Amino acid sequence: MFGRKRILVPEWANVLGQKEYPLFMSAVENYFINMGEPFKIGDGIVSLGENNWEFGLSNLVQMCARIKPNDYLELIEHHFGLMIESKAFKEKLAVDDFDKMKQYIGVRLYDEEYLSYICKELVIRRPLVGEISTVLVYDFPQAIENIPQCDMDKWCKTEEELFTIGIENIQQNYQLKTQEVDIGEDTVFIIET
Repeated sequence: MFGRKRILVPEWANVLGQKEYPLFMSAVENYFINMGEPFKIGDGIVSLGENNWEFGLSNLVQMCARIKPNDYLELIEHHFGLMIESKAFKEKLAVDDFDKMKQYIGVRLYDEEYLSYICKELVIRRPLVGEISTVLVYDFPQAIENIPQCDMDKWCKTEEELFTIGIENIQQNYQLKTQEVDIGEDTVFIIET
């Protein structure tokens, strides 16, 4: 029997269907081809150029799942533009110099499902509540990037110290608005910046 070949969508991209996934991957590939830099696409990761900058695709695929395939390329261009700018910004910093990096340390909340798409071993995290963990990140002007263990090792600081600094930086840099919303008999607290 003749028919269309079934496309297997990997776990990290399961928010896209069999029709959307190849369109997404084609748009990612076309973006990097048009850059003219050598690149390699792996399982949920793109390695770029001689620096071997690595970019995860799981955040991007989540964003693309909310838009039409015709709009993928524009979002991909914007996303990778910010990520490349962020990598270049980080390279100009003295990552070994804790005093210079301290201002960029932050924390972010991730759920276990998201952490299962990225390599959990590559993030510095602490369980917060239920399926939610806090993760140490660089809060750069252009983008947010997970802090790798190798950077933390250079600073000779404990995780506790870094999480405290990260929380203080987020509180100082962002105005958080808290709102109570009653849903039936329950009250939900919404916190946004």
